[in-house]
Amino acid sequence: MHIGKNILELRRKKNVTQEELAAELGVTAAAVSKWENGYTLPDILMLCALADYFEVTTDELLGRNPKAMYAVVAAKSPELGAEIQKLAKNHGFVTKQIFGSVKEALAAARADKTVTHLFASCDESEGEETTTDESDTIIFINVQAPNPQQILDGFEIYFQNMDAYNTIAKQSKKM
Repeated sequence: MHIGKNILELRRKKNVTQEELAAELGVTAAAVSKWENGYTLPDILMLCALADYFEVTTDELLGRNPKAMYAVVAAKSPELGAEIQKLAKNHGFVTKQIFGSVKEALAAARADKTVTHLFASCDESEGEETTTDESDTIIFINVQAPNPQQILDGFEIYFQNMDAYNTIAKQSKKM
């Protein structure tokens, strides 16, 4: 665990002293120094306070690498596929491949057990069928719009609300 080093780096990045951080959290500067030097660890409630103060997740504060999310992209236009891929990467996804059709992308996603998502923007009827496949563990997001910018905007809305949408998608598969 690199929590002490992470606290030090986040504190310096925010340009605050140990004393200022201590005052904000209601602890002593000596406690902050001990955390940063690895002599002690903050308790669990203090971890949450630190994460909130630095505007990071507790996983980030602890130096944990969350499980990677892998995706494949289906888009008829290679340029649009590359833009969707870039958006996905900006939101923590590792995008493995870009395909021209949903069928190809779905086959590749099912063959690769690490893939968690399929992002598609193809005017193909088989897209709807894939969302109802009960054996499928892949979250399928299909954005259709009249122009590429609206498609990218739709994906951005998904990424900003991803946790809620993923919960809904998983629950609907159980029904």
